[in-house]
Parts: sequence; structure tokens; C-alpha cells
Amino acid sequence: MDKFYLTEEGERIKKFDYITDSDGETVVVPTKEWKEYKQRKDFEDKLRIQGIRVDSWGLDFDDYIGEDENGNIPKLRMYVDEFEAKFRSIHLYLWSRKNGTQKSTIASIIA
Repeated sequence: MDKFYLTEEGERIKKFDYITDSDGETVVVPTKEWKEYKQRKDFEDKLRIQGIRVDSWGLDFDDYIGEDENGNIPKLRMYVDEFEAKFRSIHLYLWSRKNGTQKSTIASIIA
């Protein structure tokens, strides 16, 4: 069993440690960094399955490069900033009569 894992980025992550328990037995336990790495990779896989680009996960409204012809960006920013307080126990459905109202953008940020 390999003790280290080499990521795609070339980073070496220690996968496990040997610990002696109270009975004197040596057991293998995963390291904290390995658990965090696996959790991040599992999350990235879930994003991919849902069709959300992994490299878009850290995007912010400041990264939006389109024209805000209708002045929607400040409204969307306020909506997201106040989302938790307003919709803590409410199910959300985004709907509009028109295309281009940034429903998909706001949904990907919320998700």
C-alpha cells in the first residue's frame, strides 16, 4: 500500500499514519490532509455530474464579463447576500417570462 498519493498537480499527499492503540496494536488511520483531499475530489465529482464546471465554483459577481444592460447584477448580488435570512425554510423556484434574466447564473452560485 502506497503511503503517499501524487495529485494531478504534482502535490504529494500523505494518505495514512500508523498509530499504536491502547492494546498495543498498530492500526492504519487516514491522515487529515488525505480526508480533506478526498472530500474535495468527491465534491468536484458531484459538480461535474450536475454539469457545473469545477473551475467556475469560486466565481463571484465581479467575474461576470457580460453586459448588465438591465442593471440586474446589483439585484442579484443583494438576492444572494440576503438569501439565507430570507429563504432559510422556503423552497425556491426561479421563473421569468423572459430569457437572459440570469436564472441559471444565480442557481449555480446558490448551489
